[in-house]
Amino acid sequence: SICSRLSEMMGANLRVVSEPGLGSSFSLQMSLPVIAGALLNSADIDLRNVNIHVRAPLKDIGQSLVDWLCAWGARAQLLPVSEAEDRDAILLDIVTGSTQSQQAAGERVIATASGRSQAQRTARGWEVNAYDIRAIARTLMQVAQGTAPQLSATVPQPQASLELNVLVAEDNPVNREILKEQLEALGVRVTLAEDGEQALVRWSEGSFDLVITDVNMPRLDGYQLTRRLRELDPAVPIIGVTANAMREEGEHCLEVGMNAWLVKPLSLSTLRQTLCAYCPQTTQAPAPVLESAARAEPADDLEGWITLSPAMHRLFISTLQEDLTQAGLALQQGDSATLVSYVHRINGSFATVCAVNLAAACNECEIALLRESLNPESAVAIKALLNRLHGVVARMVEGELYPEG
Repeated sequence: SICSRLSEMMGANLRVVSEPGLGSSFSLQMSLPVIAGALLNSADIDLRNVNIHVRAPLKDIGQSLVDWLCAWGARAQLLPVSEAEDRDAILLDIVTGSTQSQQAAGERVIATASGRSQAQRTARGWEVNAYDIRAIARTLMQVAQGTAPQLSATVPQPQASLELNVLVAEDNPVNREILKEQLEALGVRVTLAEDGEQALVRWSEGSFDLVITDVNMPRLDGYQLTRRLRELDPAVPIIGVTANAMREEGEHCLEVGMNAWLVKPLSLSTLRQTLCAYCPQTTQAPAPVLESAARAEPADDLEGWITLSPAMHRLFISTLQEDLTQAGLALQQGDSATLVSYVHRINGSFATVCAVNLAAACNECEIALLRESLNPESAVAIKALLNRLHGVVARMVEGELYPEG
């Protein structure tokens, strides 16, 4: 399986114990180096003798926060969700998409996925980002001291703009536009192509510092495009992008002449780190930061999706609707080759927006189709998957999976 192969690549041991009627238990053992960190060495954080009650939907999350706060000197303890809090203690409330915020008797700090590192005062209390432990600690300290929270030191400082002209070849319109937004957020000048053949035309029309290409595209895929570009320019950096995390895929990318390969979904930090190696120089002007790219909150808490702008949301829906329709037609006609190409496109769309469960389901379907042609049993399973995805799109149209605000 993919998980087993990934474990082997990391030198780990993955074990599965399964009992009929009881379920399965998975355990992963791996050795990792201990890296000295500076998280606790925050001289500006002092929570000594501060009483804090932590309320969280999951005990493990709450206990982890209690341990951190105690390490900074606080008298912190986990508070059951149903138990009333002490007025003399500050309540740290962890609110997720599946939990509702409750009333508090005294001062309260609310940690949410959509909160900011710089705490904001609301009618409910102080709201802060749940993923920034320093920001949470600073907010608690400042509430205890009766001072307004200041800008968190963990807020990233503006980074230099990347001076690159980049040609992007990507057949999926959703992936294409999201990658364009991400690159422009890094200060990159972007030229788009819908497939390898169009990329060659764009190449002949301009001058580019770097090429980013999807690996699997119709007409001329990323491998073929790389070979053609290497004939035209042996030195231009070429980066492959794929939804396949298997080592063989990466080795194939390098064999055909690519300089590097990245696995979807791509984060801004990954893109910046990769592209910086090919920057001739940088300017001091900060890169424009798009809210949709800079924010790390999900568009849907249950699925873990990234936030899409209204325009991207509409494009995402229309693209999925078309791809699902074509996949359904291919399934009816028993056309395995066409079906797997559309399942791959759908897989890429969900992977790009971090819809992990849906992307995994599509990936399993894609692998099954590549291993074996359609048969009555697999057709039933694929039909069920397509129906599931149609349901997701219907919910998006109705607004259930659309990020508010």
